[in-house]
Amino acid sequence: MKTFAQWLRATHLGKDTPIGDLAFDVTRDKTFPKENDREVIQNHLARKGACKECLTAFRRAWQQYSREVQ
Repeated sequence: MKTFAQWLRATHLGKDTPIGDLAFDVTRDKTFPKENDREVIQNHLARKGACKECLTAFRRAWQQYSREVQ
């Protein structure tokens, strides 16, 4: 099973959308969690100072990921 980060890069990297922006940021974040846990990732983004739009994009991406992969 792909992790959230792997799925995000494979499906959204390079797209001019909020989720595409998130994929770009995740690719650059060397400390992005390896855990496949929504709460861990959301807390990481909040600690990094993610804006409201980024957190909204994450929630939408997690919903897509859950439907497609899990």
